[in-house]
Order: sequence, then C-alpha cells, then structure tokens
Amino acid sequence: MDANRQPIGISVLGGPTTVVDVGGWRFVIDPTFDEAGEQDYLTKTTGPAISPSALGPVDAVLISHDEHLDNLDAEGRRFALKAPRILTNPGAAERLGPSARGLAPWESIDLAAEDDRSAVTVQAVPLCMAPPMAIAMTAVM
Repeated sequence: MDANRQPIGISVLGGPTTVVDVGGWRFVIDPTFDEAGEQDYLTKTTGPAISPSALGPVDAVLISHDEHLDNLDAEGRRFALKAPRILTNPGAAERLGPSARGLAPWESIDLAAEDDRSAVTVQAVPLCMAPPMAIAMTAVM
C-alpha cells in the first residue's frame, strides 16, 4: 500500500481502516491512525500499518460513525478533516462540521471527477449498532 492508486484494489490497514481504489478514485474508510496505547476506555495494541501521509491524495473519507475511538480516533479525525470530502451519517456530519456530508440510509451521491475519471456513486447502507447507538453508515460504490 502506497500513494500509487490501483485500477481496483482494497487494502485493509488494520482495525476498520480500509483503502479502496476503484476507477481512479481513492476512498479511505473509517480512518484510525493513532499509535498504540491507552485511548480513553480502549487499549490500542498496534499502531497503524502505514502513516496517513503514505496514502497520497484521497478523494473522500467514508466514516461509518464517529462515536467510538476504534472507528475514528484523533489522528483519523485530523486526516478526515483534511480530505476534500467526508461522507458519513447525518449525526456524524453535524459533529464533524461543514466539510462532512451526511447521507440518510439508502441515499446516494454521485461524485464527478474534474479529469478523465468516470463518475462514481456512493450509497449509504444502514448498519444497525447495539442500542442506543444511532444508525451508522456504510457505503456501496
């Protein structure tokens, strides 16, 4: 895994963090980049497989939910907020601020490229978490 995009590729970096390359687009899902150690009520036993800077430019960060440090830790949040777009669930979008777009369950967004890449559609698929968690979002591209 490096900054070079693949025509199609999925790289699991550890925990929930996954990089998806498709059609020239690069998406990072649920970024967690904190080093190993105590994190509030969790103990992270292993640091990130690679640093966020090694990923090169990304087109979007997809965040299923932001309430748990094991899905969006401090470094992951900083990384996401620097991305050109964040797609997440509506509650997380409110908490993350104006750079985040909240998608309701089954809502889709078409992402158009400013270059020769084809457009891609991202759809929010509901993910039910244990009560009292809100509905989280996962994506289908």
